[in-house]
Amino acid sequence: MQVNGASTGGVVVVALAPDGREGLELLMFHGRPSGEPSEVLSFPRGTVKREDCIGRMAACCMGLDGARARRILGSELAPERALGFWVAAARILYEDHGVLLCTTKDGGSPDFGRGPLTQNFREKYSLLIDGNLDFMTFLESEGLYCDLNRLAYFSHWNSGGLTPPTHGTRIFLARLPYPVECPSSGDSSFESMRITPEKSLALLDQGGVRMDFPTFATLRTLVDFDNRDALWGEYTRSERPNVK
Repeated sequence: MQVNGASTGGVVVVALAPDGREGLELLMFHGRPSGEPSEVLSFPRGTVKREDCIGRMAACCMGLDGARARRILGSELAPERALGFWVAAARILYEDHGVLLCTTKDGGSPDFGRGPLTQNFREKYSLLIDGNLDFMTFLESEGLYCDLNRLAYFSHWNSGGLTPPTHGTRIFLARLPYPVECPSSGDSSFESMRITPEKSLALLDQGGVRMDFPTFATLRTLVDFDNRDALWGEYTRSERPNVK
């Protein structure tokens, strides 16, 4: 879960499994960072890079443009920078979980659920994680586009220890396109897990993990929804959640 490069804001991704056997299931990370006394439970997170916010990257996106991204965020951000938050969410999800929210030029959905990624994809994924390949070049080389229809804006935090207050952090829901059992992590100190909001909060109550307040508040909101469709419908009807 390491992100390199200059930051223009923070992003957290709440990844929603499409085949939740226990209702609403999320992909989260748990682990013990170096020097920390206890395990942490968290969502994938990172920062918006400058290259997420350029016109060439916008040309690699479908489902949302900069003008609408700016309206949804309801901020003074330039359209390209506003769109960069969605791009960063898609990139972070791929870097952390190996899940690619993408579409082909004609709007088709490549099926990555039939087995492990091809060797070509694995090699490029490793280059991406190591910082030797950027997300935009990867998409262009494969003829793919970010499918931003699979992301929904959830909330905006100016506090809570996620990023410096001057940046703020946007939290997004991600509707995963295929089942994921054991996604990989870009950070060896953390392991990925599928878990319901209820079980996440139970672990916190039992003292088994700790989490920052925005993660706790997000989970408390999610427990009110029985399944992914209900949650998705609620947050695609209202495009400007409150700043917290």
